Amino acid sequence: MNPTPSKIAEFTWRAAKPGAPRWAIVGSLHGDEPGGARLIQDLVSPEHPIWAQECPVDLLLVIGNPLALQRNQRGSVPGADLNRFFGTHPPSGPAYEQERAQHLRELLEPVDVVIDIHQAKRSIPLLAVVEDTPDQLALAAQAGVEMAVIGADKIYGSTMLANWVNRKGGLGITLETGQAHTQEAVKKAHLAVQRLLEPQSNPLPPNTYEIQCALPSPGRDFVFSRPLINGTAVSAGEHLGSSINGSVNAPGDGIVFLPREGEPPGEPCMLFARVRVLSQ
Repeated sequence: MNPTPSKIAEFTWRAAKPGAPRWAIVGSLHGDEPGGARLIQDLVSPEHPIWAQECPVDLLLVIGNPLALQRNQRGSVPGADLNRFFGTHPPSGPAYEQERAQHLRELLEPVDVVIDIHQAKRSIPLLAVVEDTPDQLALAAQAGVEMAVIGADKIYGSTMLANWVNRKGGLGITLETGQAHTQEAVKKAHLAVQRLLEPQSNPLPPNTYEIQCALPSPGRDFVFSRPLINGTAVSAGEHLGSSINGSVNAPGDGIVFLPREGEPPGEPCMLFARVRVLSQ
């Protein structure tokens, strides 16, 4: 059936052949990351170029957190994070996020593959946050990402939407498509979806990085010693930033993700990751 824009805040199916795999694209679980919603608003049009040929999957398009999106903030209220409500023991929190998480679980229960679209506060290459399995890494390669990141559960636990999809036997990945509020992030999201729905044979595997640890902020006055963005390479022992309470140094050769200045003492000011070495 043709999708209708009036329903995109909830869901809409695009039918394919009977028995086709069931996929979902979820955008804007975080309301301050509008690129996912923009992608869905574009895709919901039957005139979109991607539908010029038959869609190989039953596709469900979902805007994750409409209320937070309307308010242009991460959650429905400050501090709320819908993408932390999909663990085995969801936290107490705003009623809206609790109800929305339950609604999404019911909606996505029959879906085989979920692509969760996000953006970051700072510039970031197209990357996928995945579990360390051949199927997950193959899906990341199919999306054409520059990087695949494993080990996020060491920091956040298995609380994200993609984690829930994987626990129930599906295949869920999180795509970071660029810096929030930029057209480039929307463009990269479109390219990734096009690659997923029109897969190429033998796609190049992405560089894979394993998160090792979070580096705690020494104080709210913490500032970087040089510009740091997602994916910046660092060297062992390199001075990365400081505050009056102390400094942060790289624990090894690797890269950093989610670098942030001004975080409260003890909160992560960046994540440190190393290149994943493939076993022979």
